[in-house]
Amino acid sequence: RPLCPLPLGSLFYLIVSHFHSDHYGETQDMYQNLNIENLITKENVDNFDSSLISCGSLSFYIYDLSYKAENENNNSMVVSVFIEGKHYLFMGDSEFERETEFLDLYNIDVDYLKVGHHGSITSSSQTFLKAINPEQAFIMVHRDNRHRHPDTVVIERLLANDIVIYRTDTMGSIEVTYVFGNETKKYYRP
Repeated sequence: RPLCPLPLGSLFYLIVSHFHSDHYGETQDMYQNLNIENLITKENVDNFDSSLISCGSLSFYIYDLSYKAENENNNSMVVSVFIEGKHYLFMGDSEFERETEFLDLYNIDVDYLKVGHHGSITSSSQTFLKAINPEQAFIMVHRDNRHRHPDTVVIERLLANDIVIYRTDTMGSIEVTYVFGNETKKYYRP
């Protein structure tokens, strides 16, 4: 079924990376306010993984991984998004164990990394960063969070790998848009 076009106020896919409230907590509100065609979770991911799903210049791919970890972070879906020649990798809250599983199965190079587990010390190993070789990293994290994410070790590791860092706690919401192949980043201060 084609991804587009859809009426305004509709989503063809809503992907819930894993079942922690900060990753699915607004799902009910979204269902109340939007027409959502497909909800993808670990419960039905087998219907979508290993398939490139496209609309215009946007495509996404969900990697075929295990969803039986005791630590829910390591049940996070790992998703690539391709747009205008750029490759984004979304890690959910994946920790070292999930990164290792991913590298054992896949060999990819990315442009942009959505850092796993909000920049926690449990994610973004040197082995993983070296293997996927991102140019830029996005850390989605609340300002003054109780876990003190992102960890300074992870920040230093990203910088040591010459990765440009964008953080929502210091920069606010980050919007990346593509118009006629030109990329623009816009920030909405916290």
